[in-house]
Amino acid sequence: MGSSTSNMLVDAPEVLEKLFANAPCCLIATQCEDEGTIRKNVEFYKNNTPIGG
Repeated sequence: MGSSTSNMLVDAPEVLEKLFANAPCCLIATQCEDEGTIRKNVEFYKNNTPIGG
């Protein structure tokens, strides 16, 4: 699960396993993204987008 929604990255498998194992009986929905791709795209757009227009 990527950090595209700010700094909420949780990518350690053991942490994810604990979170899901200890959740009450309910549906767990996640938006899973590749963190490497997110970081690469952020850098690209920082370097290739004019600021102020």
